Amino acid sequence: MSLMLARCRLEDYSIELKWERDPNLHSREIKTDDGWVILSDRGLDIYKKPESRNEFGHFDLALQKCKQTKVHIRKKL
Repeated sequence: MSLMLARCRLEDYSIELKWERDPNLHSREIKTDDGWVILSDRGLDIYKKPESRNEFGHFDLALQKCKQTKVHIRKKL
């Protein structure tokens, strides 16, 4: 999904997407305007590649297998 498409879809839910890239960082974080920070050790690369086009998760990410990762969620005080 392209960034512009994601931004347009989120606007339907009154969510504004702001995106910055830092080439020095591998981990990804999502910061909300109400103080929540969500960190993923793997960034956005959480899905295992399907073995074939016939695998359930090939077309539906809800059914696709995930790689092992840690997600940290915290609230800034």
